[in-house]
Amino acid sequence: MPTRRGWLMAGGTVALVLGGRILGLVQLYSLAAAAGAAVVAALLYVRTVRVTLDGRRRVRPARVHLGADCRVELALTNRGRTRTPPLMAVEPFGDGSSAARLRVPPLGPGQSARASYRVPTDRRGRFRLGPLRLVLEDPFSLARASVPAAPAGSVIVFPRIERLGGLPPAPGNDPHSGTVERAGRLPGEEFYALRPYQVGDDLRRVHWPSTARTGELMIRQLELPWQHRATVVLDVRPSVHSAASLETAVSAAASILTGSHRAGAQIRLVTTGGADSDFGSDHAHWEALLATLAPVRLSAAADLRRTLTRLVRRGAGSAVAVVSTSALSAPEARAVARLHEAAGLVVLVSVEEDGRGAALGVPARLPVVRVGPDRPISVSWQRWVRAGVAR
Repeated sequence: MPTRRGWLMAGGTVALVLGGRILGLVQLYSLAAAAGAAVVAALLYVRTVRVTLDGRRRVRPARVHLGADCRVELALTNRGRTRTPPLMAVEPFGDGSSAARLRVPPLGPGQSARASYRVPTDRRGRFRLGPLRLVLEDPFSLARASVPAAPAGSVIVFPRIERLGGLPPAPGNDPHSGTVERAGRLPGEEFYALRPYQVGDDLRRVHWPSTARTGELMIRQLELPWQHRATVVLDVRPSVHSAASLETAVSAAASILTGSHRAGAQIRLVTTGGADSDFGSDHAHWEALLATLAPVRLSAAADLRRTLTRLVRRGAGSAVAVVSTSALSAPEARAVARLHEAAGLVVLVSVEEDGRGAALGVPARLPVVRVGPDRPISVSWQRWVRAGVAR
């Protein structure tokens, strides 16, 4: 299709024809013919030139924390039999409002070119990369054509995480906070079941008396003495949040989940918008929770009380942190406190904007960790833990 310069040239051709007709000047007709021929030649050029470049993209890393360095490496290889013309590689980012533009020099058959660019990581979220397209222009930039070179990819920018301890262990009434199978054991630990040997099992776990009795290798199935389950509830209602407070709340939720994961707890993320990850303890589950938090936005359909009711019905775990703001009403604070019926520990993390904390009608048995511009979650949380509120 014509470029902006091409459209201007086409418009100039029409103007020259009209000028020649009005003024009766043959020279204007000659100029119009030359201008029109240039535009037609440019369109034929971009339509007939074949571009056979294969593109590959590598994102390092594909999942990155807010503010960290992220680089996209592109590799283009000429699979054709002729030399390619100069090209421009264009890769949109996010919603397409911004794009990386890289010049590709002429490549002979089998030759490759590499380039890289940095991805902005100043906002959390899941961002689309590409698809990568190669743009061909004629020598006078009158016409342009583009061909795909690589499919779309993505990069996830995790929320900012502050280092802190997780939710303290508090079994309470949680019936599932006891037995969890694990692969290894220390000498002298007890086992609770026997199972047939599977390829890859540690032979030190063979139960020889049962093996001699059954004639089949039997392995001791081990149990972990106790592992608590930590739940983080994130309030995403627009009635209590601003854009700034939501970012602080998401960062606080990610920090608590990460601290609890590092402490060996089974972690779970619940949002008032309806998301529920269920419990898990491996690294992949932790990354999945951060990937869930990355694109979180305010939701008009979010409901705190319905979320808390569903949490009690399905099992809240052994410890629960509810992350909201100082705009939480007194009845809502009492609803949070009633989680004590299902969990051994409940804490309210209250985000306070501009350092102003509203007078929450919080029951005495519900501890509150206040977070604000001058109160980072890492400081407030550790102060609460050291004060012995959890005990």
